[in-house]
Amino acid sequence: MHFRTLSASFAAVLLVVLLTAGCTALEPLASPFSPPTPRERYALNLEAVELDVTTLGQAWLRAGDEAVSSPVDAEAPLREVLYFDPARPEAAGFRMTLREGQRLEIRLRALQEAPLPFVELLQPPAVAGEEPEMLELEALDLQPAVRVAESAGAPGEGASLQGQRATWRHEPGEDGAVILRLQPELLSGGAFELEARVLG
Repeated sequence: MHFRTLSASFAAVLLVVLLTAGCTALEPLASPFSPPTPRERYALNLEAVELDVTTLGQAWLRAGDEAVSSPVDAEAPLREVLYFDPARPEAAGFRMTLREGQRLEIRLRALQEAPLPFVELLQPPAVAGEEPEMLELEALDLQPAVRVAESAGAPGEGASLQGQRATWRHEPGEDGAVILRLQPELLSGGAFELEARVLG
């Protein structure tokens, strides 16, 4: 009788602990197939070295959030030249509407020798205050920056720079809006040519 009472009490305490921890310790196990995006990994690295609590780190995080909360309304085909000032954290956000069965293709090209910004596609939350959902972007190709000779002559003379280029694709599973976010790393930036088109 005494053993059964202890067993029941232990089970009750264990149940309370599990329910209490349901939103914290057990949470990472809920989405094992959702690895962080490159931008999310970068943000985690900022946190690891405590740059996220600096003025610069907080400004970078805030710029990324604002690109999603206040994006520019856009329609495909979209073609823009974006400039990010390396001296201050910046990000750009574009909101587009897609239909099921369509295919969104995103192309980005650096206009100088600089790394491409992070590129993410998000679904706006259905309820205000909730977090947007990260959508899958399929990387089609990534081409490094190269110098191409324009005329015969000494090495390096008459050469043009073809900046780093990349292409991504997304196929929506339902009709709705998506937000395209672009954000360079801290102290990085430059000019980039963005092209987004919808096929189908």
